[in-house]
Amino acid sequence: MDKIQPIAIKKTKNNLPTIIHNNKWSIKLSKKNPVTTDQEIFSHIEKLLDKKITKDIKPIYNGPHGYDFIDNGYIITSNDKEKLKKSYELSLYSMSPLPLDILEKSLEVMYSTQIQTGGGKITPNNKAKQMAVLLNNENIPADIANFSIQHIAKHSKWWATFAELWELIGCRIEKRRKLVKALENKLNSL
Repeated sequence: MDKIQPIAIKKTKNNLPTIIHNNKWSIKLSKKNPVTTDQEIFSHIEKLLDKKITKDIKPIYNGPHGYDFIDNGYIITSNDKEKLKKSYELSLYSMSPLPLDILEKSLEVMYSTQIQTGGGKITPNNKAKQMAVLLNNENIPADIANFSIQHIAKHSKWWATFAELWELIGCRIEKRRKLVKALENKLNSL
């Protein structure tokens, strides 16, 4: 993650960069562990901004189960627009999804090792294509998608449903989406 190769960047209506899918970067990202990627992204952004990124957590003392909290994302205190733009681009790199064909191949391998459920007319190839389209529509980061597929392939003996995959993906992707949103909000406020 030390040397990030530039990829095609276009601007949105807010003049914020939007990363165009880059297959080389996605494949490189897919080989990483999501926890390691998160730690590296946060440490690089904190070094770049020269400030700590803090979680925006509001406590609720009257929750249905006693003490509870609401996670509102992150608080970015830096006001340097150039550093914030670089941080925003870096956070978007961590959101690069796997190309559809590679995602299909990974899912096909997973489904071919599991016991089929839901009727005998669907093949592992067709099931993989269906699931790849669903996951591709959600723009799942490459490392999180790959980690989830490998985890289910190792620990589940029946064909995985979208809900089972999303259980692994949802909590991991939320952290990155909140970071991107916090950086985007800060850039829009300047």
